[in-house]
Amino acid sequence: PGALVTRLVVAVAFMAYSVLFIQQTHGAIELHFHIFGVLAFLVVYRDWRVPIVGALVVVVHHVAFELLQAGGTHVYLMPPTNVHLALVLIHAVFVVFEVAVLVVIARTMEQETLTVAHLRAGDAAERAQLAQLASALEQRDLRRVSGSSEGAAAVLQAGIGQVASLVQSIQHTAEE
Repeated sequence: PGALVTRLVVAVAFMAYSVLFIQQTHGAIELHFHIFGVLAFLVVYRDWRVPIVGALVVVVHHVAFELLQAGGTHVYLMPPTNVHLALVLIHAVFVVFEVAVLVVIARTMEQETLTVAHLRAGDAAERAQLAQLASALEQRDLRRVSGSSEGAAAVLQAGIGQVASLVQSIQHTAEE
């Protein structure tokens, strides 16, 4: 996923790319979909801050557009014949809605990733315990199987412990 600053730079760069698309097509409405697509793509980082920064770039673009248009500069947000506040507000509502959904998705994905990582760490611990049990069996040292384990290692350890007790009982009977 990269460092936070890298993820944020990617969000800014993708939104800047969208702005360039829109500018090059003189504000074609169809190119505004690029913003929605790229915002959705940013959820791959599993970091809720990334789509928010992307949306903030869009906000800055819209504010800058309004200021530049007021100054007489021809910067295109939408085709000049369609520019009115209601349309800009409709776009803003949809961007806010999408970003809210993406924040929920990113946070959910982040939690799932942490859970999977935790389970994998648990799997690694269990594999280590199983390896220790296998080593003890290989060396025929049933005394090394005692201790606390979890999961499959605990079941195997209990079974080996019973076998060890049986072997010790047989040895003790044989010695007597």
